[in-house]
Order: sequence, then structure tokens, then C-alpha cells
Amino acid sequence: MVGLPGRQPGAGTVGPSGRVSTEKYLEKRWDKATFPSVAKSVEYHVGKHGKGLSPVQYTQRAVRAFEDVAAARQRTTDLLGREAVRITSEYGVGLFTPHRRVIWFHPSL
Repeated sequence: MVGLPGRQPGAGTVGPSGRVSTEKYLEKRWDKATFPSVAKSVEYHVGKHGKGLSPVQYTQRAVRAFEDVAAARQRTTDLLGREAVRITSEYGVGLFTPHRRVIWFHPSL
């Protein structure tokens, strides 16, 4: 598995929960979509749309958007033709798999 930039896979970094590594946290919450790996997708999206957020902060904001009961939801498909959900929330706008994995996200800051 390719690690996140500047990290060695399995290096044991504590993630946001204090139990799981940051790499595993991101792997569980992101879909690789059209990228060769989840790590490449996270690197691209956080770099382009992160507005200074860390990968974990960016992902937490995306998860909050998905969990927002007031968010507008629209069934759609992603670029690969797979079922997806477009979420528009006070936290941002994003495309997610039906299983809550982030495909892309643009945070509101």
C-alpha cells in the first residue's frame, strides 16, 4: 500500500481517535475513485481544496457534511458510473459512495 506523502506505511502514527493510525483513518473514509490509490486522492483533494486544513481535518469536515441531517442529498453517479450521493451541507459540498466514503469534497470555511 502506498502511504501518505511524507509517511512510511505502518509507522504507527496515532490518528484522531487515539487508537488508529492516520493512514488507516483516511483509508476507511475515502474512495480512490479515478486515482491510483486513496492516498493519491487525499493528497490531490486536500492540496487543491483543503484551504489549510490537514488531511484529517478535511476528512472530518467531509464526514460531518455526510452526517448532517439538514444536508440536501441527491442520488447521482460518479465519473466511473457508480452509484453516488451528492451532499450539500453547511460544512461543504461533496460526492460520496452510498457507504459514506468520500469521493470528493469542497469544504465551506
